[in-house]
Amino acid sequence: MDFLPLISALITGLISVITALTILRLQEWRHKKRMLKALYSEVESNLGLTGKILPLAEHFSKKDNGKDYKGTYFDLQHFYTYSYEDFRRSGYLLSLNHEARQELEEVYTLISSHNHQTDILREHKVDFSSHEATISSLFPRIGGYSERLEILKNKLKLLQEELRCYA
Repeated sequence: MDFLPLISALITGLISVITALTILRLQEWRHKKRMLKALYSEVESNLGLTGKILPLAEHFSKKDNGKDYKGTYFDLQHFYTYSYEDFRRSGYLLSLNHEARQELEEVYTLISSHNHQTDILREHKVDFSSHEATISSLFPRIGGYSERLEILKNKLKLLQEELRCYA
């Protein structure tokens, strides 16, 4: 009996299976890398957004009359969460170390809270041009709006450093 054609077919089949598995693994790795880069970019964008929102939020919270800052409730923007949601749904969150995962979840919990508070302020269509209107006087439950933004800004910086080694 000639086993050479059988062995040749088995080797060819094994090489095909190994090649297919390798390609699938490389595609998964590239997909994960792209998602990490998107998440890192989203963190950078959110960090930049804090720089734009914080002065306005501080003005709306404290009503510093020394500065005549013009702005409306529409200027209080939402932070981005799309890349985080995609990353979390894909299951890649578990591939991060414990510290990075914990930091990521904490930051996006704060972002969710901010986005909800911003929705409340937008819903009430507050006119911040009047000297009586401040976030804390109008909505005592939302007090600390600018303080939470400052905390979020610091945590975003830490998360950015944590994700830098992954992206």
